[in-house]
Amino acid sequence: MDAQEILSRLERYEGSFPEAAIQEAVAHRDDIIPPLLEVLEAVAREPDSFASDGDRMIHIYAMYVPAQFREPRAYPR
Repeated sequence: MDAQEILSRLERYEGSFPEAAIQEAVAHRDDIIPPLLEVLEAVAREPDSFASDGDRMIHIYAMYVPAQFREPRAYPR
């Protein structure tokens, strides 16, 4: 699974925790961190676009996955 497919599977709530996509994100740490940081930047710019859609989950995973790695680039975002 490449980074775009992982992000696609993390984008929306589909009825259950996306365990396989999270495992792939962990396995592809170097590839997945930059796009997740971009998501955090998008949330900072336009929080309403994320907050207004109850099924949108990518912003939650964009915090969770880098935190798991203790990724310092995520902290200021």
